[in-house]
Amino acid sequence: MIGDHERDIEAGRRAGCRTVRVGGTPPTAADFRVPDMQQLVACLEKYLEP
Repeated sequence: MIGDHERDIEAGRRAGCRTVRVGGTPPTAADFRVPDMQQLVACLEKYLEP
């Protein structure tokens, strides 16, 4: 689950998903945090299974 608010991250965690927070400031409950959408692509490529 990808989101830009902690409520998105909480929804993802409740659904049993790994989570990525885009933007925001630490701390976050997300599994991963990226500063912007451009970095999101690199994060997904690195951590998603083929």
